[in-house]
Amino acid sequence: MVAESWVSSPQTEEQTAYAEAESVYRSFVYDAYTAADEDLLPMLNRLFWQDYDDENDGVYSALSRIREVLKAQVRYSEAAGAAPNNADPIAYFLTDSRKGNAVLYASATVQALRAHGIPARYAEGYYLPIAKTQSSADGTAALTGQDAHAWAEVYFDGIGWLPVDATPGYYFDAVALQQMVSLPDTVRKTAAIDEDRSGADQVVEPSGIGGSEQSKPLTVVKNVAAVGFGIAGIIIVLFTLLLCAMELTRMFLLWNAERRRRRMSIEERVRQSQKLMFKLISLWGIDAALGWETAATDKALADTLPSVKPGEYERVNGLLEKTIYGGIALEPFEERALDLFVQRLWGRNVKKSWKMRLKLRYACLLAAK
Repeated sequence: MVAESWVSSPQTEEQTAYAEAESVYRSFVYDAYTAADEDLLPMLNRLFWQDYDDENDGVYSALSRIREVLKAQVRYSEAAGAAPNNADPIAYFLTDSRKGNAVLYASATVQALRAHGIPARYAEGYYLPIAKTQSSADGTAALTGQDAHAWAEVYFDGIGWLPVDATPGYYFDAVALQQMVSLPDTVRKTAAIDEDRSGADQVVEPSGIGGSEQSKPLTVVKNVAAVGFGIAGIIIVLFTLLLCAMELTRMFLLWNAERRRRRMSIEERVRQSQKLMFKLISLWGIDAALGWETAATDKALADTLPSVKPGEYERVNGLLEKTIYGGIALEPFEERALDLFVQRLWGRNVKKSWKMRLKLRYACLLAAK
């Protein structure tokens, strides 16, 4: 199942923004959610994929294979015992105890999908059967620990994460699963209705003149110059007030940002620097996003800003991916490198137009949105 054709060939700004964001996130997903446990990989390939017919390979075909193997290999039990010390729970479930609950079924499904190169992740929550709400007078139902459940989620390119389940008694049949997968693939299409903007027919007398009397000539303003100077004066006053308000707001935001930054954790400081970094890059007319076309962005920055050295953006992008996607805190020297790079994006020694100077001066207002 695939997404609409516009995901690969967007036609509108909204579609382009979605496609670009999804492309960046998809790269992260395939890096982070396709690696199976190395200790389990030989066993997973032997059990699930050694005799697998991949002629019609796909998510649903792979999931059907996993269900078949689990049905033949293990049985469902809510009271599955814990694995012995130093034993992997999934390996123990698949090869020794041969019985497990939804947690073990979901965990094994995730590892088997990843071993086959399909991005998958583990999810927990509550299972609410439709019959439970249908039998309720007001359509509500109380959930307890008895309703707790675990399942797997698979990433569909251009669509996102969708739930799949290999636990007996919970998963859908073939038709229902295909319907579930196809739901996000449907894009709401609206038709534009042209309004009749024509006015009422004009009533015309035989002479060709409208029925109403001819409008009298407008009174000519004698002192046009005075009116013009008055309007110009009002515009100047309003513009001055606007600049004063922007300067006061800028001063307050800079002071408040510095005060808050001193109390932030390193993770919060990094995210703040990331937000400001991409805002400044966009002001220079360069499209950029974390992990997206880093080499092209690096070259564009180096060509635009002499203070930015080739390869510097790629290094900073790697630091941000490490801490934001990988959850690894930056070292003090790495944070200083990030801050130094952001400072260079202000382009203080670069010749700029007055419009660009205004944009950079009030970038703090834009970043605060």
